[in-house]
Amino acid sequence: MSTKTIFKRIALVAVASIGLGVLSVGPSSAAVTEETLTVSAATATGTVGDTTTVTVTSAFIASVGAGATADSRTINAVVQGVNNAGTASVNFVPTSDSANTVLHNPVNVGTAYNTRESVIAVTAGAYTKNTSTLQLINFTVAGTYNVTITSKDDAGTIYKSAVVVVTVSAVATTTATGGYVWLTADIATSQNARIAQSGAIDSAIVVSAGTAATPVAVGYAFAAATNSAGDTRAAGVTGLKNSATGTPVNDTFTVTVTGPGLVSGVSTTKAKTAQVQVQNGTATNVMDTLTIWSDGTAGVSTLKWTTSLGVLF
Repeated sequence: MSTKTIFKRIALVAVASIGLGVLSVGPSSAAVTEETLTVSAATATGTVGDTTTVTVTSAFIASVGAGATADSRTINAVVQGVNNAGTASVNFVPTSDSANTVLHNPVNVGTAYNTRESVIAVTAGAYTKNTSTLQLINFTVAGTYNVTITSKDDAGTIYKSAVVVVTVSAVATTTATGGYVWLTADIATSQNARIAQSGAIDSAIVVSAGTAATPVAVGYAFAAATNSAGDTRAAGVTGLKNSATGTPVNDTFTVTVTGPGLVSGVSTTKAKTAQVQVQNGTATNVMDTLTIWSDGTAGVSTLKWTTSLGVLF
């Protein structure tokens, strides 16, 4: 064997030894492993005044459970966007979809648009998961917002992050695209309810068919016009509002009867079609009453309401 060959073999042995030495070096104790931070959607939409939600899930394998040294993560959510980040508040709401965790109550961090929650492992070596609903509450300005969500350790080091882009639209205009309808057999009840707008009275009524020669008023209905957000006033609050604030949604509805019966509204003429004016802008939100008349024919009648834009509801 030549001297040159011996040196080559010695060199190879030395390299192998160094390699084994590197592989043998490791941490003195295990750390959080297999950590993930996921959101239910990367994008979301909302309307000024509404609440938008996304689901946030933090998961990891804990090496230490319980006690002051238990593995944990702090999940932080911060809203940034148009004008200033304070145009919305955020809040974590924990769900039952969790495992091996003690959850500290969510708290706001200095401002309403910065919130956090702590996820603490209970048992070492176990899969730890926390799922929360992140509420994005009451955007006051339309625009695009970035919600940055991070997972940090006790020292503040970020290990995982996710971003949800929220597009917030302005409150719907006062154009009537739908409405609410009340139906009752009692005119007095109908008049009182429409002023208070306290809710639907009847969705169906059963009355006498009468005779064709002498039509009789057997039912009454009125409607509240709504925009595409479901508001009777363009003020960002879903549902009926007996309020003087906000631009009202007014319209004239066309009502058509299919089946037995006749109707009358603005005009007292009894026919298969009638019009009623909806005036949400008055102090008491009084609307025209639709009167339903018997015509001597038995059967089921259906009232179809259409906005001035031709939207059927």
